[in-house]
Amino acid sequence: MNKPFITFFLLLFILPTISFSQTLDDLSRRDKKKIDKTFKAYATQDFDSARKLMNKCLQSDDLKDLSQVQLLDAHIYFAERDMNKAKEAYLKTLESAPIGSPLTNIAQIGISRSVERIMREKDFDANKLPKVKKDSIAKKKTTIDTSLTTVPFAIIERVPVYPGCDANQTNLELKACMQDAVSAHVSNEFDTDIATLTGILGKISIRVQFKIDDTGKVVDVHAKSINPILEEEAIRVVSSITQMQPGEQKGVPVSVVYALPIIFYVE
Repeated sequence: MNKPFITFFLLLFILPTISFSQTLDDLSRRDKKKIDKTFKAYATQDFDSARKLMNKCLQSDDLKDLSQVQLLDAHIYFAERDMNKAKEAYLKTLESAPIGSPLTNIAQIGISRSVERIMREKDFDANKLPKVKKDSIAKKKTTIDTSLTTVPFAIIERVPVYPGCDANQTNLELKACMQDAVSAHVSNEFDTDIATLTGILGKISIRVQFKIDDTGKVVDVHAKSINPILEEEAIRVVSSITQMQPGEQKGVPVSVVYALPIIFYVE
């Protein structure tokens, strides 16, 4: 069953004026060219090329130990969804960055997001259903659990009521009202300047999933994107959504699973 998605479009027109190589003044012209090409490939979301170029950068003794290079290496791994290698590269950045450098904060966010993504993958694998032999299926009676405590937004009998929405409206009207309210909240609260910290251009998507629990609070917020800074900001904003009247199934308050894609355009 497909979950409903709200599309939140935030148009950003940002032209980065400082290239990656301009922060590495002591490098040779050849090494500057290498890292600048790598950053441009990453910025345009050509992550395959960025990885090949980064591997060449790491062969240079003058580049491999620089915290800026290690951070870009980590960002590329993160975009490639190799969270174990991303975590290792963020740790290297944290160890090599000067005390007080803004790189340390970004590296810490990267480590936190990488670990969370790794743990989520482990939980997903652990919850996969075991294979069942065909001849054993006929021997078991099929039962349906009617005591659901978590229900997808698409099938909830009574959706959560967002403050300001009319509780006397139909379920369809309440769904629309809540979707509009959540989109407006994200649009107003999301820090658009966060995009300048990533250096990424073009279309950027952040997939967010969360629960509205049986008391109406937003909990269990998860995000996926190509950069940990974007994930962190999405989680911050969604976690700040106000408490609402909980959803109900058969007259009983239940948790409701909700999915929200946030889409950026950066030029």
